[in-house]
Amino acid sequence: MQITNFSSIDTELHSFLIDFVFSVQMLTQADTCRLHITDGILNIVYTYGNSPKITPQLTISTKQNPHINCLLSLFNPRKTDIYLQFHLRTELEILRQLIEAKLQLFFRERWQEKTFFFEYKIKEKKSLREIYKFLRNYINQFIGIDLIGISYIYAGKEEHYAAEKKYEDAVHYFAQTAFLTLKVQKKGWLRKKYYDYYLFARKVPQQFLCFLFKGEPHPVYVTAISFMLNELLMLFSSLKWMEAETKKKVFNDLIKAFISSLEAKDVYTRGHSEAVAFYSLEIGKTLKLSSTELQKLHMAALLHDIGKVGIPDYILLKPGKLSPMEFNILKLHTIIGAEIISKIPDLKELAPIIRYHHERWDGTGYPDGLKGDKIPFLSRIITIADAYDAMLSKRVYKKAKTKEEALLELERCAGTQFDPEIVKICLPSLRDCPIYQPTTPSFIPQTIEKARKRYYYQDFLTGAKNIKALIYELKKAKGIYQFIFVNIKDLKSLNIKDFKKKEKTLNLLFKLLCESFPPSSIYKIGEDEFIIVLKKSLPEEKIIYILKKVETKLKLSLNFDIRFSDVEKNHIEEIIKDLKLCKYYYSILNNYFELLQNFYDQVCVFDTDLKPIKVKGLAKEKIKELALKKEQLKPLRYKEEIIGYAYIRDQKEIKNL
Repeated sequence: MQITNFSSIDTELHSFLIDFVFSVQMLTQADTCRLHITDGILNIVYTYGNSPKITPQLTISTKQNPHINCLLSLFNPRKTDIYLQFHLRTELEILRQLIEAKLQLFFRERWQEKTFFFEYKIKEKKSLREIYKFLRNYINQFIGIDLIGISYIYAGKEEHYAAEKKYEDAVHYFAQTAFLTLKVQKKGWLRKKYYDYYLFARKVPQQFLCFLFKGEPHPVYVTAISFMLNELLMLFSSLKWMEAETKKKVFNDLIKAFISSLEAKDVYTRGHSEAVAFYSLEIGKTLKLSSTELQKLHMAALLHDIGKVGIPDYILLKPGKLSPMEFNILKLHTIIGAEIISKIPDLKELAPIIRYHHERWDGTGYPDGLKGDKIPFLSRIITIADAYDAMLSKRVYKKAKTKEEALLELERCAGTQFDPEIVKICLPSLRDCPIYQPTTPSFIPQTIEKARKRYYYQDFLTGAKNIKALIYELKKAKGIYQFIFVNIKDLKSLNIKDFKKKEKTLNLLFKLLCESFPPSSIYKIGEDEFIIVLKKSLPEEKIIYILKKVETKLKLSLNFDIRFSDVEKNHIEEIIKDLKLCKYYYSILNNYFELLQNFYDQVCVFDTDLKPIKVKGLAKEKIKELALKKEQLKPLRYKEEIIGYAYIRDQKEIKNL
């Protein structure tokens, strides 16, 4: 940078220098007076009078200074006594110092003007290395000297950048030396020359910034460089704060994402997790926990069920009560959750709290059966909050308790399931605390919730409702219903090995049944077994007629059974078992027929209602006649129980039929 005119830098200084040259010319009565200000930055000439081409007769200089030099030249002066020369030399030195001070302020202000631009550009950078590289180029353009390295220490952690690899050790060494010097001397500034290097350093609490130059910067830049260090430390502090806030936001967003991932799988878990966190905080405040402990408690409570992401959907989403085997699998969510959280450094300390939130005070909990004080304190709080919210929540298999009932249950289980001391202290605060209500609605569409229900209540092969739907719906029903049991006769003997062909057959059967019966009344309860449940019964003849039409279109024979049952007196599971048992008996009767037809010319096998199952060599009229003469038929038994009857035309004697 070359400055050739002060008017663009400081108007006041420019006017003063013009007046100074004029005053000296008048004082010395010279024909011409010229002031030349020069160094690596400045090259300015002020002249008053004619511009002579002869050598000046008197020259006064400040060139003993290694930087700014002021040279005063007088041409043909009439007054040049020794006292006047001394006075001029003194004035010239004061003038030099004034110029240096003005330049320092100018460069500082010039840097300050560009600070906002610089700050804006710095925030565009994605990494510290990019920031340091940009900073070095920017400062080098500003002061015209090689800034070879920058070192920044924040909270004891050093980050440094060197323009070239060969300077890395020097940057690290000199920065550490400066840092220790300032630390020992308890100073905030250091400006020092080391061999061919020139160092500027600034230290404030938790932060240290150092510039290392190759060569000595011009003194006029000292103020600007010092100002740069201050400004950059403030900027870096701001960036670190923003980084911490961003990290905190990302961290909080991560927690929300965890909770949302559970909500996406199970809406109940979201509301439950937030409620448990809410009640846990209330209990924690009552126990006068520190802000740090409260934060840990809140975070652990929000994430206490995160392990459920690893539980199979058929268990997690089951609308009814879990079987013992399913419950044992569900218990693993505490271990899975702890493992997930332990993989995140910032959450690692929460892992034991999450793992043990289902332990009981008496040692009968899971996963490790910890007892009493061996259970982490925050886990004991979450256990109470978890149970309290569960009692206040409605389930498919249980009604929600009132607040008073839930509090009485906590009190009753103190000393067995819960820490008795915590229960004693927290009961009043929970009594005064409102029941938690989610502040935002679920982001999961209702269509997904309906699909979840279909997961349990629909047969995915045919689209019919399944046996779970039948049991769930009839538990709420009252009165006598008509049950029509239908399945394909001898499905295995048809040898349908092609799954697609089998799927097509079962879909066609369901479609044909839907043409004559309401689809909502049809349930698929087995591989090829359907039950049609009707509140308003149909005549048996009409049902048989419909099913015969289905057989014709399906081109397969059907087994079917029609009966009535009171769903209040007879448990639905027993009704299904009885209907399935009939199907099993049909299979045994078919086996009887296969055996008998090998020995007899005429064979007819009936069920217990004297409906023909299989026939060989008999006309329809004869079969109807035989159905009226039960005493002439031979009973067929299975485990001493009569499951059907048979008519045979004697040819050979078969003993122990």
